[in-house]
Amino acid sequence: SVVFGVIIIVVFFFFQAEDGIRDAQESRGLGDVYKRQVKRIPQTWVAMRGSALAGFCVVLPGEVEQMFIAKEARGLGVGKALMRCAEQVLCRDGPVRAFLGVFEQNMGARRFYEALGWELTGPFVLQVEISNNRTYPLALTRYEKD
Repeated sequence: SVVFGVIIIVVFFFFQAEDGIRDAQESRGLGDVYKRQVKRIPQTWVAMRGSALAGFCVVLPGEVEQMFIAKEARGLGVGKALMRCAEQVLCRDGPVRAFLGVFEQNMGARRFYEALGWELTGPFVLQVEISNNRTYPLALTRYEKD
């Protein structure tokens, strides 16, 4: 079911996250992360390795909002396949300059995006919606690509 799938993605993302991401998630809480992911179901693309979730990405208009690859699936082409999918979705209605954000200290992800042609454009703060109509500021590094 869809709810079960969202729970799996949230738990997967929450508990396998790198330290900087985990700190941001813990300040928001698992419930907030779940609510946010439920809203993103139509924009979520997943990658499987056999019966295991290997990764997922969320693609919004003009933005790769989330990209996460399981540690055991890194280096196996899962991220490249998901990014190709994301870029196709972004350009479905014609060429677009898209962006994504990554934690500055996540050097593995930054090298990955740069190898795929994403250009570093600098730091920015993303206001993430949390409970009670509040936002949580995430300090990220911005990448863009045509």
